[in-house]
Amino acid sequence: YYRNADTLRRELADELILAGMTDVELARKSGQPLASIRFLLEHGYAPVGTVMKVFAALGITPANLPAECVGCRMEA
Repeated sequence: YYRNADTLRRELADELILAGMTDVELARKSGQPLASIRFLLEHGYAPVGTVMKVFAALGITPANLPAECVGCRMEA
């Protein structure tokens, strides 16, 4: 559970380092534009679908999804 954008931003940056990936590699693997990945990593904000695809690309399976994610797809 991410309490706020800063928590999400920091956790994703940590996961990116643990995965040994660059932002360019994450963009390619998630199928999301590099600008969206960089904005997410810098600010902690992105559309829910983008965040879900980034999670999938990093191998993160959220335990508690907010209501707006019920229809989200985890596939990258």
